[in-house]
This record gives sequence, structure tokens and C-alpha cells, in this order.
Amino acid sequence: MRGIFFGATPVVAEIVHKTININIVVTESRLFTKEVCDFSHYIGAELVLVDSVDEVLSVISEGDVGISYGFGLKFSKQVIDCFSHGLINIHTGDLPNYRGRHPISWAMIKGENKIGVTIHKVDEKFDCGYLIHKFYVDRLFSDDLRTIGTKIETALVDEFPKAIKKLVEGDLSELQEGVYLDRIDRVFSSVDPSKMQSQQLFSLFRSQKIYGGVNILGQNKIECHIYNEAFDSHYNEYKIYKCNDDILVAIK
Repeated sequence: MRGIFFGATPVVAEIVHKTININIVVTESRLFTKEVCDFSHYIGAELVLVDSVDEVLSVISEGDVGISYGFGLKFSKQVIDCFSHGLINIHTGDLPNYRGRHPISWAMIKGENKIGVTIHKVDEKFDCGYLIHKFYVDRLFSDDLRTIGTKIETALVDEFPKAIKKLVEGDLSELQEGVYLDRIDRVFSSVDPSKMQSQQLFSLFRSQKIYGGVNILGQNKIECHIYNEAFDSHYNEYKIYKCNDDILVAIK
């Protein structure tokens, strides 16, 4: 089976390539890296950079299947219809409950202990269409976006071939629309700790670690810890806030 990979993550693209013969890699221009270029050459695929959906349509030809992972452009019906088996998306969230661009961050903030990954056949709406396959990875205390992403990549080695088998067999079910969750940077553009639960705030910091921290009342902060008065001397450089569950947190 031939396919086109939409995205900028060589690790996932290589996992896909073991099941689907990728002959084109389509990446948003803003996400270009030399690693993506090297990987495309390594597997003998053409690398195409795009900035719009119209450009996507102009550079692809008909194929068996399209595979998307972390691709930020919305696919048009014309693009979807280019593929005999449709276009499938690997969404790092438990659909339909975690639609949107930042499903892992939202799952962490909402206190999920398992992070769902949904492989689905897309339609013209974001994170809708038809469920093909779903799996979960454990979220541990020490996890952030990077470590959870690594767990997902490791699991995909076994889970992605299962999804393609279901796709070929037509083992699909319609996804409900669920709730679309807004971008994390919009919802938490400036955070007042007194208006958040302590565990939510802690998880927000963990989820935004790779992005350089969280805006706390107009100032960027990079660390958040549960404050324990018995060890006060260890928090000299931190500012102490009371969350709306009456738990004290130390932030710097």
C-alpha cells in the first residue's frame, strides 16, 4: 500500500513507513527541519513544503492512503478524496472528548491517568470522521509532553499496523462530534493561581514545560511545586500562592 505522510515528525513517519510505503512527505513550511529533510531522503520520499490547503492539493497525486500526525492545516474534501482508502489521522487524544490542537495538555490538566490516542478516518471537520483504532498510554507523575510523546511513539510500533488492518477490513465506527477544546495558550494566556485547583496548575506547568513555562499574572514562570511549610527554607526563591482549593503552591 502506498501513502503520503502529512507532518513533521520523522519518528512517527518511519513507524508508518514500516506498514505503508511513504513516497511523499508533506510538511508545513514553518515546521521544516533538517531532520525531516534527511529522513525523506533516507526513505527515498519526496519532501514537499506547503503553507495552505490549496498548495496541498496541487502537490499530491492520487494514492492509497494519507496519514496525518500533528499536521496543522485542515484537509479539504478534494484532498481527502484523492485517497482510495481515505485520509487517516493519528490524534494524540481520546476522541471525541479531546478534540483540538492540545489534547495531551488538556488531558493532563483534567487529571487523566491514561492518555488516549485515536486513529481515525477524517472528514471535513476537525477531529471527527470514523474511528479506526484507539489505544492508551499511562501517564505517570513525572511525565511531561515530551515523555508522553515518546510513550505514544513506542506504542505506535504495535498499534499502527492494527489500525491499518481494521481500515482495510472496513472495521470502522462513526465518531460523535464531542467538545472542541481551545488552544492552551489562549485559555491560559495569563493565569491567576487563586482561580485554579492546585493539581490543575501543577499539571499545566508540566504540560507547558517544553514551551518555556506559564504566564502567571503577566510574568513568565517555569516551576511550580506544592508548598510545604515544614521545609520553608527550600522555597526562598519562590513566591507562594494559595489556589482555590486552599493548597499553597510555590512558583518561580
